[in-house]
Amino acid sequence: MAAVGGTSQVPGISSVDRQHLDDALVACAGVPQVVEAIAASTRRQAILRTGWPIARWLGRLRRDPLKDLGLDSDMSMAALAKASLPEASPVQRAHAALALRDLTDKASAGLESSGRDAIRNAADPRAHTIVDDLDHAIEATQVRARTAWWWRAVQIVQWLAFLGLIAGLGWLAVEAIVDNFFPDTSLPDIQDIAGYAAGAVVAAGSAALGILLGLSSRLLARLSGRRRAKRADQALRAAIDEVTVRRIIGPVQEQLD
Repeated sequence: MAAVGGTSQVPGISSVDRQHLDDALVACAGVPQVVEAIAASTRRQAILRTGWPIARWLGRLRRDPLKDLGLDSDMSMAALAKASLPEASPVQRAHAALALRDLTDKASAGLESSGRDAIRNAADPRAHTIVDDLDHAIEATQVRARTAWWWRAVQIVQWLAFLGLIAGLGWLAVEAIVDNFFPDTSLPDIQDIAGYAAGAVVAAGSAALGILLGLSSRLLARLSGRRRAKRADQALRAAIDEVTVRRIIGPVQEQLD
């Protein structure tokens, strides 16, 4: 056995080598692009639902980042898989094969040719189908895309502030029209606030509240985008890691054992 297999201590599969393989397969599957699109789209949705109504209307003119990947706003895994892996291209398969060969070379260092061949043969046949396996694994992964509760709450307050702005400006307009064209008409007596017309105070206060709330919502939207993208990244990486263990790590480790 020493003559056939050698007497050097086999390094096996280190955590660093396994992480390198996972990272290569994650990049091969296009996960970083999908995760970034999820973060950007979540920020956009949050801003559209919580921002100042006028800014929200203008923001709808921007293209949703998920649309560039052919995804719906629900971010279903079937759509994610289709976007990230539209087709197992030769380049993708080459990257997967290179990552697998690097893993087996490091894991079999010190073995004689028969031992190295056994380990390579445990991994190499799977290099041709690993991308398809990643596609199926991602499609089967579930990532919830729920609307944050605070979106609805902020949206209600924003609309109330917007209506307050309209009401304040409308009252100022009515007062101006009556004073200039109908001086004999009496309007309800509304006391000034701190020496300023009540309509102006209501309009200015509503506008300030809406703008301040919109700016705060942008910060929260960025945090929400990061959290949702992190959850999606973890779920997709876990699915890829399961494929790696089942199709690569397990068979190679069996040969090493």
